[in-house]
Amino acid sequence: MIKILLIISSFLMSSLVWASPSIEVKRLTVISGDGQLKLSHIVKTKDLGASLSEKIKEVELGNAPKVGEKRIYSAGALAEILRQLVNETGSSNVKLSIPSRIVIENRGNIFDQDRVEIQLRQRWQAVCGQCKFEGLVLRMPHVDKEDLGSEWKLEMDPQLPKQTFNYKVRFKNSRNRSYWLTGQVQVLKKVMVTKKAIGYQEPIQPEDIGFEYRDITFSNDSSAELKDLTSVAARRALSVGEVVWHNTLVREKKVRRGDLIRAILTEGGWKIGMTGVAQEDGYVGKVIKIKSTQTDKTLVGRVNDEGEVEVQ
Repeated sequence: MIKILLIISSFLMSSLVWASPSIEVKRLTVISGDGQLKLSHIVKTKDLGASLSEKIKEVELGNAPKVGEKRIYSAGALAEILRQLVNETGSSNVKLSIPSRIVIENRGNIFDQDRVEIQLRQRWQAVCGQCKFEGLVLRMPHVDKEDLGSEWKLEMDPQLPKQTFNYKVRFKNSRNRSYWLTGQVQVLKKVMVTKKAIGYQEPIQPEDIGFEYRDITFSNDSSAELKDLTSVAARRALSVGEVVWHNTLVREKKVRRGDLIRAILTEGGWKIGMTGVAQEDGYVGKVIKIKSTQTDKTLVGRVNDEGEVEVQ
């Protein structure tokens, strides 16, 4: 029983310590660029009051170290600043954790493979939100020491790569040097594929379609979307699992030349139906010529549906 009480007591004590407000000074802080170095850059805080949090944001430690340089602070100097802030704001039970040596290092705008890859994927994703990029191989340029740490920018075409790519990297400094970044990548996209075999000129319905990731790296056509399946047929026979590209679709003909059709004339709020003969083929929305079987006159109308034309 005593052992259980001791365990519970220990647990409660550790919970109280964990829940108490705290300020931890980081051993190493890596920054980039110039400007003022603030206390908030080098500390981690937990459960502080609003007043103390605001005070920490206001404290400036001086100019940031230049690119490639470090600055070292002692625990004593920072402890004095933090204790003063705690006292000024009337904060209590704030736990301070300060290492004996605090290093601030300015590595500048780091140019490495990880950061380049992040930028590449972000830019490609902006072009194709439904794509995945796999098997990425990067060949990084050798950058002069004088340019490392300077701001850099990737100059890319707003297009997806056809497996290999070659992009310019420009460093923004007095030298204004450029380097070439090369590599290769496989582009996969979630595209429409057929769930069954579809014959030539056969209408394509949404239920005939599924979605899968397929390699589109070398594709010269864009894949169709569900919204493209309104009144369309297959331009050629499609096998099971085949990608549905835009060029594999053709508008489905609802009226063919010589068909006897129902013509609808709207007049004064009334709809009058008559029969006519189509003078040309037409899909939904297409304006075609028809000849009235009653008057033998040629009229113009828009195809509404199978065998139906609305006279204009």
